[in-house]
Amino acid sequence: MTWFGLWPLLILPAVMMIALGALVTPGLGGHGAGGNAVQYWCIVHLLLDWLPRAAQARLAAVLARADAPHRWMLYLLVTANVNALMLPPLYALGSGLLRLQAWSVRRDLELKTRAARTGR
Repeated sequence: MTWFGLWPLLILPAVMMIALGALVTPGLGGHGAGGNAVQYWCIVHLLLDWLPRAAQARLAAVLARADAPHRWMLYLLVTANVNALMLPPLYALGSGLLRLQAWSVRRDLELKTRAARTGR
């Protein structure tokens, strides 16, 4: 296993958030909301709340009249930022997995070498 085999681990948060944003969520009256609820929640709580007051007002006005492609662009911005925040822990996890695998292979080789030397 190498980093080429672990690259999906590094984009996993983005893939999961995009899937959640595209997932049809039940809306009022049984009509599907098409992920709008998840998108709005993420935009409001992960983007809008962190901005200064003036920028919040401007973004809220843009969000109020945004159509689906513009809302998706804002949602993908949030997704990219969340993925960037998750990269250090995911890198540490991947690095730990690679070290564990290398230790396992090295230990297996040592045991086989020892068994071959003793004639077992």
